[in-house]
Amino acid sequence: MKKTTAVKILSAVFALSFALGAYPAEAARQISLSVSASEGYDLRKTDGEWKYYASDGSINYSYSGLAKNEYGWWYVSSGEIDFSYSGLAKNQYGWFYVKEGKLDLTYNGLADNEYGTWYVKNGKIDTSFTGMAKGNDGWRYVKNGKVDKKYTGMAKNQYGWWYFSNGKIDYSFVGLAKNDYGWWYIQNGTINTKYNGNARNDYGYWVVKNGKVDMSATWKYNYALPTPSVADTSGSWKLLLVNRDYSLPKNYLNSVSLVYVCNSSERLDSRVAPEYEKMYNAAAKDGIYLTPCSGYRSYDLQKRNFENRISSNISYGYSKLNATIEASKVILPPGTSEHNAGLAMDIICVQDSFEYSPQYKWLCAHAQDYGFILRYPKDKQSITKIVFEPWHWRYVGVDAAKAMKNSGQCLEEYLGKA
Repeated sequence: MKKTTAVKILSAVFALSFALGAYPAEAARQISLSVSASEGYDLRKTDGEWKYYASDGSINYSYSGLAKNEYGWWYVSSGEIDFSYSGLAKNQYGWFYVKEGKLDLTYNGLADNEYGTWYVKNGKIDTSFTGMAKGNDGWRYVKNGKVDKKYTGMAKNQYGWWYFSNGKIDYSFVGLAKNDYGWWYIQNGTINTKYNGNARNDYGYWVVKNGKVDMSATWKYNYALPTPSVADTSGSWKLLLVNRDYSLPKNYLNSVSLVYVCNSSERLDSRVAPEYEKMYNAAAKDGIYLTPCSGYRSYDLQKRNFENRISSNISYGYSKLNATIEASKVILPPGTSEHNAGLAMDIICVQDSFEYSPQYKWLCAHAQDYGFILRYPKDKQSITKIVFEPWHWRYVGVDAAKAMKNSGQCLEEYLGKA
């Protein structure tokens, strides 16, 4: 305000005051307040220090918060600018970030106040922001401007998609998580686009290709069991690995002929049947009869047996998921059983008591000499994922059978697939 203008105002006010009968001193005080109010600053310099002035013109030493002088907004503590303060503070326009006492409109990031941790953009809390933001202790998930400490799920930043647990990136999480684009395989906290295989979520097992669940890969039992890979048929047919993890190719039987065994109604691969008959005849000379019980099974028969077992388990109170898991320990899903390939025979009966029969003892002593192995030993259940089946014998060839007998390995171990 120019001096001449101020003088004119003072003169006018004094004239009005005298006209109203006011004392000159009181009028001067009122003039001083009106001039200060017109400047609009609560912070004024007194004795070389900035003080916060209340509306009555007195210094308010109890005030803490934001206040303004001709140089900007400042954080005030106990009536004076606190140059040591950095953090959030509030004025009539909202919450702002303060750095070393002064409002910093360049700040972008996280900051705390008594209500939580907030996302700040251009110096002010941005309640419209939802996403990832980085603070001093790492990346956090922000919802409507505030860190959501309960959030579990995925979020994206400039480096990719990440998995959050309780509002923070969970670098220990391994498994499936969902975003707007589908289900993804997470490893070390972020999507692993190189992963190909199976993974499980609350809805079952799924096929993952290049880090993403392949919804076109259908597997009827994926609510409970991993989708099996296609068995490798490039090696020796004798050592074909078929189990819960590896299923027969759809056209496998196109190149396999099946023949009846030992004048029974059971069939085996034509390359296996003669070897079984040799073993049968040798046992018969010792007064042991290895009567065929169940050899080759069609896909449909295997499916029927498997699903009947599931239904039976459900009738005993199992959930569908657990009924399927338990069924797979006894009867493999269609396409994943050695019976579907004609490579194995159940002998005499499918009963646990077979373990104590003379036939079982003879097989344990001599089966390897004819190329057969006890496929699901009692001490290998954690590897085969099948209960002990003393009646189930698989052809692998004499050399492999003797090697496994001598080493005590099951087929998965022998093939390095345990």
